[in-house]
Amino acid sequence: MEAFKALLRMNIIKNCPVTPEHVDRANDIYGLPIAALKGKATRSKPPIMSKDIIEIPEEIYLKNYKLHLCIDIVYINGMTFLVSIDREIRFRLIVHLKKRAKSLLYEGLDKIIRVYNNAGFRIKVILADNEFRPLLEDVEDNMGIQFNYTNADEHEPYIERNNQTIKERCRTVYHDLPYNNVPKILIKHMAIDQVRKCNFYPAKGGVSSYYSPRMIIKQTNIDYDKHCKYGFGSYVQFEDNNPNINSMKPRTIDATYLGPMENYQGGHFVFNINTWKPIR
Repeated sequence: MEAFKALLRMNIIKNCPVTPEHVDRANDIYGLPIAALKGKATRSKPPIMSKDIIEIPEEIYLKNYKLHLCIDIVYINGMTFLVSIDREIRFRLIVHLKKRAKSLLYEGLDKIIRVYNNAGFRIKVILADNEFRPLLEDVEDNMGIQFNYTNADEHEPYIERNNQTIKERCRTVYHDLPYNNVPKILIKHMAIDQVRKCNFYPAKGGVSSYYSPRMIIKQTNIDYDKHCKYGFGSYVQFEDNNPNINSMKPRTIDATYLGPMENYQGGHFVFNINTWKPIR
């Protein structure tokens, strides 16, 4: 591109209506040429692993060591998810369930509790609708957590408002996508991505007006390159892990962006358009 702009500035191509400023605008609008990426891209160096720990005031932990966790099952476009939000920090989590079965529900709940345990918090009480009683009564003793169920025909208000927020955000993103058909794998990651972003902002009525739920639980800041650089559903190119340099096989592959990975290196999830499979 720099060589091409230099050629234009030297007026080597007579009567050419294209100027170097046109080239810059084209790059801003369209990005790098996809054909050039597929033909010339070289494998980039792995990013350096860094863990940027932030200090959370100790009083937040001391006053909110034991938490009240609200859980519920929500359906998004026919897919089943276990969602949760605690009443103190207001940290939200979502786990995809292949079906509504007792064993899968217990596994999803175990994943949620493990996140809090790793952050140094303890779930004291789990609040849920009365429909969870036959599903969770068998595991109450094993988990060592007190369960509180609502009365018949009543709902847990905290989790119901959380469900509404998640559905509204997913519906908004769904209608913003430029696709006529949205596979289930995109719906799954759409829900996960929206719940993740809800934790980016300080929670109204939470334990802090400065520290977001994510900062308190994960003890890390949001990184632009890792979490904000690409939008969900964006068309992207990802590097082929096994490029054949002696063939015409493309070096990059067409994909749809699904979201960031929660690791120190800053990996990403993408949806391979050619194979219809998610790629790490």
